[in-house]
Amino acid sequence: MDLLNVIRSLRGKFHTGLISNAWSGLREFLVKDKIIDLFDSVVISAEVGAVKPEMKIFTLALEQAKVRADESVFLDDSEVNIEGVKGPA
Repeated sequence: MDLLNVIRSLRGKFHTGLISNAWSGLREFLVKDKIIDLFDSVVISAEVGAVKPEMKIFTLALEQAKVRADESVFLDDSEVNIEGVKGPA
């Protein structure tokens, strides 16, 4: 099963969100390709002035999702971003 199908399977059961370190045109790309419909909330670094692994972008995503950090799961393909979401040791 590919990632988009996994996300589709979660819709309705969980709040799904996207945090992306991406260019300013990403939102339009996601809309055009109907990928944005997979997510309840979307935080794009170029729109918010913060990038992963900065804590600010994670905080904004939690605020958008209206959840606390201990109520969320963060998945990423970069170890530095996973470490960043944990905050200072």
